[in-house]
Amino acid sequence: MTRKWPWLWIGLILILAGCQQSIFKHAESDTWEIEFEAVQAHESQETAFYTFHYLPDNYEEVESIDVVTDYSFEIRGTTFDSGSSAITTEAGCTGCALTDEDRTIEVTMIWTMAEGEQFEEVLELE
Repeated sequence: MTRKWPWLWIGLILILAGCQQSIFKHAESDTWEIEFEAVQAHESQETAFYTFHYLPDNYEEVESIDVVTDYSFEIRGTTFDSGSSAITTEAGCTGCALTDEDRTIEVTMIWTMAEGEQFEEVLELE
């Protein structure tokens, strides 16, 4: 009778693993590389991970960054992660509309340099 338990756990793990879906999207320009991953655990639950990587060497001169997407996600007035030229963030929701695998996500990056000059770039994550 105890021999059936390991198979029950293995079966449960396989069922739970089959219920989860991940969606990956990416875009790159001369200035930014953006990676997106959405992990959908249920029909109305999602955790999204974004990484925004500034590619030029002068990242220490960037004073402030705004990130706005057409997918109801935005960050205003942020800076890079400590000692890095990247911003990593995580957002989640329950009872929400999930990211559509076939939909392009438009991301607007706005950054201000220490001397006050501002730049804007739009990237499409596919």
